[in-house]
Amino acid sequence: MYPADDKDLLAYFDHCVDVCASEFRRTRESLPPRFRVAGGGVMPEFRMDPGGGPGTIILERGGDFWRERFQAGHEVFHWLITPASAYPGIHHWTHEMFANEMGVRCLRASGIRDAEAMAEEYAKWLESKSEETTLLKMLTTPLTPPYEWVFGRAFVIGRKLQKAVSWERLKPLATAEPDIRSWLEALPAKLRRAANEVLGEPSDEWV
Repeated sequence: MYPADDKDLLAYFDHCVDVCASEFRRTRESLPPRFRVAGGGVMPEFRMDPGGGPGTIILERGGDFWRERFQAGHEVFHWLITPASAYPGIHHWTHEMFANEMGVRCLRASGIRDAEAMAEEYAKWLESKSEETTLLKMLTTPLTPPYEWVFGRAFVIGRKLQKAVSWERLKPLATAEPDIRSWLEALPAKLRRAANEVLGEPSDEWV
């Protein structure tokens, strides 16, 4: 691996921090220690510092302009939300749901030429991967690496939940320790029924 020094790419990371912080109502003072950026990884990841210091976002080797920027938005979400206790695994499917959604949203908000079209392409790519696992497996499986198998299903379910309850009501799940059943119980009855149509009835087997 090697330190990333592309000024435009590093500026895009700044953009992703601003977008994610705004979406999830984080002030600059409440942000985690700022990450480093490295290239040449086997897979994209946010690698936390076990000592609590700045972690490192690692980009996959061979990524093109758009791939690196999609990865940036995805991993910045993990830097902001995923707890150190989860390292080296992302312990809950909602983290991947939000991370991929933010990868798409950061592209769309970037103002880069053709970014809107590329955001749509990444959304379609994620949707195409939804058959790699079942809803039941996703809801009941604590995640450990590799966890790409959950990307598509989590993204599609996230989009369905946005339609069912709204993006703003979905965002409370963006926590270090999401509790789906408690989140459902806090919804107004009509919206809870709509969410249950997407997820099914709550189960003690849910992670």
